[in-house]
Amino acid sequence: MTAPARTAPDRVGPLRTSLASSPWAVPLGVFVLSAVTWFGWFAHKEYVISPEGNQSGPYATWQAVGAVATLAVLALVAAYLLRPRLVAACVASGFTTGFAVEGLRSDESGLWIVGAGLVLVGTFSGAAFLASTVARRRGGASHA
Repeated sequence: MTAPARTAPDRVGPLRTSLASSPWAVPLGVFVLSAVTWFGWFAHKEYVISPEGNQSGPYATWQAVGAVATLAVLALVAAYLLRPRLVAACVASGFTTGFAVEGLRSDESGLWIVGAGLVLVGTFSGAAFLASTVARRRGGASHA
């Protein structure tokens, strides 16, 4: 009798096992974190009037930069666990949901729908680009 062949230990075994038992955990987590990103970065709204009388706002540049950076990190991390299209869909739909909830609460003109469309297209494009780049570098271009 021969002993069974030994295989190398799986370093992400528990993570892989838990993901296999609940395949929607990571996509749902990415969706929720993307929505939370909207509320986390854009909760503070303030219109500013300059000495010349120009009005700016309601969001500051640092809020937009912070949100984009947060979504980029989220998309890059998620790209190691999900296919690029799924990463893009989860990031875009989550962030757009946050935007839409805020728009429903505060915009009486109904133009938030146009903004939601632009947010959806922009976040989907950015997340798809980042996730596809990760997939190509890892040799998984077939997952695109």
